Amino acid sequence: MNLKSYDDAQAVIKNSVLIDIEASNMDSGDCLELGWSVGGKIPTSYLLKWDDSFLDNWSDISAGVHKITKEEMIDSGHRPEKIIELFEAASAGLKIYSDAPLFDEEWLRNLYSQANMLDQFRCRVNAIEPLCAAYLAKGMGQDYYDNVFLHKPVGEIFELLTRVAHAMSGMKESKHRAKDDIQAILSNLLEIEIIGSEEAANNR
Repeated sequence: MNLKSYDDAQAVIKNSVLIDIEASNMDSGDCLELGWSVGGKIPTSYLLKWDDSFLDNWSDISAGVHKITKEEMIDSGHRPEKIIELFEAASAGLKIYSDAPLFDEEWLRNLYSQANMLDQFRCRVNAIEPLCAAYLAKGMGQDYYDNVFLHKPVGEIFELLTRVAHAMSGMKESKHRAKDDIQAILSNLLEIEIIGSEEAANNR
């Protein structure tokens, strides 16, 4: 991806899908909830129907974060086949992004496995960091970004992009559900200009 400006990133957002997944644990867990936003629009999310097999991969630590309960999944959950049908219809032909691509791609793969549809899995989840770079360019000023920031050591650039990605995810103590996390990322994308460096501000 070769993004040169904030407008480039906006164009990518409008033609992509941002996803977030809540899982039963951090280590090859089952997908409990899948959320997505198409084109930066209001996100939607779907809980999985409870299955007793989830207990095999259940983590009380993860449960303390997402706060999804067995009762909620029994009452409001959907079969994995239905969720996949809706997701594929929404994301057809679009690039998929996440602030945790390695985890989310694995959990998305597990969702297809839960539905016995693994042979149909074709999803590639991309890191949101390249989008962060374009938003940083807006915040720092394009000239500073092109002529100063991009010439810094690679480790320093990567560290700031990672910090921006984490800021975008907007982790909140009260809520940590798929739809809420996606909404926080989208909201913070609009405010990314406040995240930069003092050095950049002094050189604008």
